[in-house]
Amino acid sequence: MSPGVHKRTRPSTHAMECLRQAATKPFPAQEINFTVRDKLVLFGFAELYEAPSPYKTHRPGTTVTFIRATDVGRAELEKEGMKV
Repeated sequence: MSPGVHKRTRPSTHAMECLRQAATKPFPAQEINFTVRDKLVLFGFAELYEAPSPYKTHRPGTTVTFIRATDVGRAELEKEGMKV
């Protein structure tokens, strides 16, 4: 197996829990580990988008990247028996 290729064929249990949270309510992507974020996007289970920052320390009008579950991700959660 070449470097950088993971043996897992699907995201970990932790990643699926993060996906469940994103399916419930989108949140800033910086709140989860970047490898978890990238894996969810790679599998098509989540997507990234820009939205106004929810943080009080940011100036008004500042945007941050949010993560939300896709329809494919929601279907995968249902397949895994995880409630949304």
